[in-house]
Amino acid sequence: MNEQQIEAANLKVNEQMIQSMSSTKTWTKLLSIIGFITAGLIIIVGIIFMIFGGAIFSKEAEAPYAVLIGIAYILMSLLYIIPSRYLFMYSSALGRFLGDKSELELESSLSYQKSFWKFWGILFLIGIIIGTIGIFAAITIPLLLGIGFKS
Repeated sequence: MNEQQIEAANLKVNEQMIQSMSSTKTWTKLLSIIGFITAGLIIIVGIIFMIFGGAIFSKEAEAPYAVLIGIAYILMSLLYIIPSRYLFMYSSALGRFLGDKSELELESSLSYQKSFWKFWGILFLIGIIIGTIGIFAAITIPLLLGIGFKS
């Protein structure tokens, strides 16, 4: 063990820390449940779109797009299911820690919390990259096609 690990091993959890964790548990549980409900609603909308979406399009040739849009909705629901699961697992492990003060449960809860933030960090970076590519494409494609602004 290095010196930093030894110092961390002697860390004491005080009453203020317990109170903060207890408060966090309530909110993370609520947000995870809202995330699961939202994912469920998105899945239902995707299924409805797959079944009835063909009626929305005026041309029969466009009807298959409804199925693709429905599949996209179902895949988008993963953006709610995955972090909601991490948040729910964090909240559950934190609740077990608050009940029995087990170091293993605290470690488990912090691991789920790390996974939650790692997921959102990666998703955020992907969003920045896609957004940057989109802005670049929105500027360069019209210029390359000669559709630029004329005065």
